[in-house]
Formats: sequence, structure tokens, C-alpha cells
Amino acid sequence: YLIYHLTQKNYIDTRNLYLKSGVAINIRGFSKGAAFGFATSVLGISQNPDTLLFVNWPNKIQRHTIRNRHRVKCLLPARLFNESINVAGVITDISNSGCNFQAKNTHLKEELINVTKSENNITMALSLPGMEGEKMIKCAIKNTAMNAAILQIGIQFISIDDNTLELLDKFIEMSFGISQF
Repeated sequence: YLIYHLTQKNYIDTRNLYLKSGVAINIRGFSKGAAFGFATSVLGISQNPDTLLFVNWPNKIQRHTIRNRHRVKCLLPARLFNESINVAGVITDISNSGCNFQAKNTHLKEELINVTKSENNITMALSLPGMEGEKMIKCAIKNTAMNAAILQIGIQFISIDDNTLELLDKFIEMSFGISQF
């Protein structure tokens, strides 16, 4: 079986669907650059100590890759900036067409977060192994997510010079040979 945590809003939205044991449902979601979905049935809902939805393990899971290129996990220092912000953080995964940037949320101000809304253009200063100094890459913010500790920004590279692209391709190729930890 699978267990899903239902937020209060999700629970209110779904309780009118009569989610009782045996009811057939479809579940869809996104994870690591892929959309997935499957048909299953409800085993039950628990409201104590938290609202949890229990469903049967699916027979078949459909998966569709959304990203154009495979990303590799990494921890690379980077900065995002434009005329009104300058945020230091790390890149947690990268391809030659985009990356996931994360910064600690503890020091970010609300006006700074508003500037990083989706579809804004921004510049990234990136440091790669074997590269002197920072390289500037024009980027588009594709999505943002934030919790109490971390701001995550999905980034698409718009303009990247040939030298930086070559170093990035070498870094990605090298990363495929390293076993995951």
C-alpha cells in the first residue's frame, strides 16, 4: 500500500468525493522531472494523528519524462542576481539546459521572493570544477517552491557561451560515471 499525507485543504477538497474503502481513484503527480499516474483504490483514511490516505499498491504506473535532458545530482555554488536581488545558494541538479537552484530561506525577504516568481529572467553566476572564476548565464525562472527553510527555483538556461557549455557537458558526462550515494 501507499500512504499520502493530506493537507487540511486537500482533505476538505476530497472528502466530498466519498473516499471510502474500495472506491476507485486515479492519482497523478510530478517527481524528479517526470509526470506519473496510476489507477488504484482507497483502503481508508486516518485523521489521527494526521490526515492520511491509504491506497492499494498500483498494478501499473505510467511515467512520462517532462525534461528534455537528463539531470545529474550535484552541489555547485551559484548566485542568482538581477538589478534588484543577489541570492547565493547551490545547484542541486543540472543538465546543459537547466538546473535546480536552492537557497536558505532564513535570510530571504518577501520582496526578494516576489522577484523570483516564475517566468522572470535572471542571471546566474556559476562555478564549475576546472573553470576559473564565475561564468554568467542568462536564465528563465520556470518554477519556484518554498518552505520554512529552503527556496527552490527551477531554472532554464537561455544563453550560455560555447566554452561554458563544453565545461558543463564534461562535468555531466563525468558525473554519470560516479555511483549514487
